[in-house]
Amino acid sequence: MINRISSKYFSVILLASCFLGLLVPEVGKQTAVLILFFLFVVIFCSFFRLDFQKEAFIHNSRKATFYTVLRFIVIPFACYYLLAPFSSFYAFTLFFLALMPSAVSSPAFTNMFGANMNLSLIILVISSFLVILTIPFLTPHYLHMESGIRVFDLFKTLMLTVFVPFILHLPLRKSQKIDRWMRINLPVITLISLSLIFIFAIARNKAAILGNLPQLVEFLLVSAGFYASLYVAGWFLFFRQSRENKITYSVSSGMNNIGLAVSLAALYLPAQICVFLIVSEFAWVGILVPVKYVFRNKCVN
Repeated sequence: MINRISSKYFSVILLASCFLGLLVPEVGKQTAVLILFFLFVVIFCSFFRLDFQKEAFIHNSRKATFYTVLRFIVIPFACYYLLAPFSSFYAFTLFFLALMPSAVSSPAFTNMFGANMNLSLIILVISSFLVILTIPFLTPHYLHMESGIRVFDLFKTLMLTVFVPFILHLPLRKSQKIDRWMRINLPVITLISLSLIFIFAIARNKAAILGNLPQLVEFLLVSAGFYASLYVAGWFLFFRQSRENKITYSVSSGMNNIGLAVSLAALYLPAQICVFLIVSEFAWVGILVPVKYVFRNKCVN
């Protein structure tokens, strides 16, 4: 019952949590720790959805690898160099946002739309491990300001929130009872963890968010347009493949790990970038409504 409600009203509840973050007080110095903890929880639990069957893995791994290179390396660089002549702020911020891996909830939505969930899971894993290398080494280089960001700090954070959960889940998935419980309750765990991440991050930056409303409208419009373009780009990357695969690519592209982006921004990036990424949470959630309508009603071919 609870899992069914979580799946059905996922986007609505996340959107409500964004507004709730504007109403509740911040938790203080523990905000960053709590955000990383719940990010760890949701990534750890998501690994139990992986299918390690050899046949399924081999069948989809080549497609997933080629897609990951285009979507999570080529497209971020294209964003940066296209926008750099016009705005260094948007060039870096959208570059950073485009580097984020697929969201842990993307396979669930792929399955909901009747698409290729195994392919989505492999994209999730490959893109998640890729950021351990791309974000620590590219972020300090492309952030053209005195940020004080150290490569090792970013690398350590990503190892703790991506690699360590993967290693820890391996022995536990051998227990059928634990594995089954995780698979059944993943929608609820994902929804609760993401909602708390959004609430903590927004509450921490509430003053900055509400302090410049015209800029917030600009941030919201830019992020909404950016996410729409990611869904479209994912659809057209391999246009000749089956409709199921195109939906998978689109969802894996547009539904990226905004929780990871906000968590890293809260720890390491300037306040204005952090505010943009927090506002992007509203766009990330809001765009799920038309996406669900389009894919569920089979309005695309």
